[in-house]
Amino acid sequence: MMLAVTMAGCLVVRLLIGWSGVAGVLLPILFVNYCRLDTTQALALSFLCFALSGIISSVNYRRKGQLDFRTALPLSAGSLIGAAAGAALNRLQRRLANGRLSEAYKNIGNFRGIIG
Repeated sequence: MMLAVTMAGCLVVRLLIGWSGVAGVLLPILFVNYCRLDTTQALALSFLCFALSGIISSVNYRRKGQLDFRTALPLSAGSLIGAAAGAALNRLQRRLANGRLSEAYKNIGNFRGIIG
């Protein structure tokens, strides 16, 4: 049952993305609530879905002659480098903060609750 709900949800989200270009934010919500994945796993799976969708779309556009590699390759390389750098910074932040950062975020949230 869970697999059927997940597949139906993914289909609906993909249709919304194809139709309007938005709704990708719904995939992690679906994965967390129905697949019972933690947030990190849900985001990683969502990114994988987008990567596969992009690869399939690129192949189709290339077959039709509508994909210019001279433009696409530098953009893709920049995205890959940026993603790798962001992941490395995230790991470094976790090592340096050692839990103190999450406490700071909690305190900011408490402060907003008091004044808001």
